[in-house]
Amino acid sequence: MGRGIRFKATRRTGFCLCGSWNSAQTLRSRRKLVDGNPLCLWRTLWSGLDEAAAALQKHLAANPSSLDALNLLQLVQWRRLDNPSYLQATVQLCQFHLKAPDFDAAWKTFEEFNTGSVDKMPAATWLELNRNLESQQNFERAVAEYERLVAAPAQKESLLALLSAGRICLRKLNRPADAMRNYKAAQASTVPQLDWEANISMGIQVAERAQPSATSTLK
Repeated sequence: MGRGIRFKATRRTGFCLCGSWNSAQTLRSRRKLVDGNPLCLWRTLWSGLDEAAAALQKHLAANPSSLDALNLLQLVQWRRLDNPSYLQATVQLCQFHLKAPDFDAAWKTFEEFNTGSVDKMPAATWLELNRNLESQQNFERAVAEYERLVAAPAQKESLLALLSAGRICLRKLNRPADAMRNYKAAQASTVPQLDWEANISMGIQVAERAQPSATSTLK
């Protein structure tokens, strides 16, 4: 069997894990999953990965609120070396935690996703994560993430990210030049902006007044 995870069949609906994992952290996760969790499949993780993934996806279709199944699906997809499916499971986990709501867990999941594939995070989910950062007054990181989100294809979320970054730079971080840059980028965006045109114009005016003049700079 090696050192993989074994799935034990039961009469109940779902799965339960047995076998050994490779670290203290995963052992703790295993205990968490096993306690009261009825997931079932017979085969080792090494030889039954496809069956495990299919069974978990079927279980989640019927039980979308099963956090244990989502955690296990993410692990199985990673073991299968199926990066697109692993990232999809990670997105599902992130969205689950945001809905809970459990921002700390959502952010931890996002950080796992953030190892090079963050551009594949749905823009709406990324925007919600950034708004949570802002609500926790983590303004520097919120601006950084909003500005990264701007690289998303031309859509409403990229425009909202520019406006949010501009607002934080102007009101919270005393960085009018950065605020101006973001508001100007929003103004030049190809995303329809009728609902935000007044906000953009006002932001540009306020940022312009907040910047030191060329004369005062020379002094």
